[in-house]
Amino acid sequence: MGLWTLVEGFLLLANALAILNEDRFLAPRGWSFQEYSGIKRNSFKGQILGLIYATQYLRVPLILLNLLCIVVKMVSGSDPQLDNRDDSRYAGYVNQSVLQMSYEVVAVW
Repeated sequence: MGLWTLVEGFLLLANALAILNEDRFLAPRGWSFQEYSGIKRNSFKGQILGLIYATQYLRVPLILLNLLCIVVKMVSGSDPQLDNRDDSRYAGYVNQSVLQMSYEVVAVW
């Protein structure tokens, strides 16, 4: 696992947190931001909730990072995990991963 894979993993985690809807997903489970104000913000649950809202607030930079990641994958033309393989059947995998990332950008937008 290289540095690029780690960066992609954090980017996917940020995408997952950014698309959580407060009304439909967080509030019914007791994770609304209004319930955790003041002293409760220092708890672990309050810190996680703050992280969720921070990623939702920074959607535009997140979209730009997703686009940058897509451009790097398109320019490099390969997936770092598949560099050592010479088999032609893996060529479609690279295109699928680029399409998957472009779908994530649209979902966040």
